[in-house]
Amino acid sequence: MSKRDFTFLVVGAVLAYGVFVFLSAEAPEVPSEPTVAEIDSERMKLEADQAYLMSEIDVHPGLSVYLPCYGVPECRALQVEWQKLEAQRMALLQERVQAQMRERE
Repeated sequence: MSKRDFTFLVVGAVLAYGVFVFLSAEAPEVPSEPTVAEIDSERMKLEADQAYLMSEIDVHPGLSVYLPCYGVPECRALQVEWQKLEAQRMALLQERVQAQMRERE
């Protein structure tokens, strides 16, 4: 066997190994789109959290989620948290519409 034949043999073996490794590698898992049921479940959790925050704000007479809290820092923190949950809930509603359209296809 000449030096040239040996070189081709080594290169061929390396290429074959590379193809074997490439083909045997697992494909990365593609995250699946959430279903309408999953979105509804998450939305119900957010609404429950919002209801709890509303009950905590209602402990302070005359305060509301929609009115500014003057002199009550706990109320302001609850309002900010409620607003975050509201933004998440609105995003979930939009995502739900998209999921419904995907499921109809």
